[in-house]
Amino acid sequence: MEALFPGDRLSRRSFRHLLTRANADILIRDADGTIGGNIVLLYRRNSRLARIYSLIVHPSRRRQGIAKALIEGAVKVATNRGCDKLALEVRADNLEAQHLYQSLGFIRTRRIAGYYEDGAPAIRLEKKLFDV
Repeated sequence: MEALFPGDRLSRRSFRHLLTRANADILIRDADGTIGGNIVLLYRRNSRLARIYSLIVHPSRRRQGIAKALIEGAVKVATNRGCDKLALEVRADNLEAQHLYQSLGFIRTRRIAGYYEDGAPAIRLEKKLFDV
């Protein structure tokens, strides 16, 4: 996993911790018997907001629909948990990812300066899951 994220990556210890937390879900997408990617969802107590904390697709598996399938799975899981909104941050220079999120109904809500380890800004995107 470390080779896929040159910066701003989860440590093994952090990933292991997330696997055992009651307020996180990790979905894995299998592709031909190997892990094609994963998505980490975080939840806060007394909140109906779910957050995509991390989404990773193996470089050899990109453009095969894995990210889209993981996001669609995240929407289902968050909805089943009673969340009404799904949010995430994406690098401002990652236009391909922003396009994917927007094609799946996410709306840009703001820009966050200096968000990433290298000082790059992020774009906050949100998707309404259902009306209450």
